[in-house]
Amino acid sequence: MILKLTPAVVALAKGLPIEESAPVLFDPDTYEFFSPDDEIPSAILRETLVEFPKVRRVDVQRAYVEYLNDKSISAKFRSLTDEQFWHKFWKVFDDGSIRLSRFWQFEENYYLSAIKSWCDDNGIAYYVTNGE
Repeated sequence: MILKLTPAVVALAKGLPIEESAPVLFDPDTYEFFSPDDEIPSAILRETLVEFPKVRRVDVQRAYVEYLNDKSISAKFRSLTDEQFWHKFWKVFDDGSIRLSRFWQFEENYYLSAIKSWCDDNGIAYYVTNGE
């Protein structure tokens, strides 16, 4: 089997802004995903399930600021708590124009990269598609 990395699958990696999210589980035998609220069928052994990557959104913001490699921007975010960082980030980057769209693109690539690494680490074949 091959895991199809659609936008919906990539969205599963998007965690909460600051808090840790409950994990999504993946069955490497059936390639099914189970959210924390799902009833896992009795035929599936819980111990064979693999935790799908969840990335806190503030961690993506921190990675973006680092990626920009701009000392003046980095200085604005130095020594901030996660919550302070989250709020400051939107004040700096939510200008409704190119700065924000560049972040959205970075964010999507960041999640996709996290999933690809997870697939590689767990021996899961995959391919990327823009469609469902």
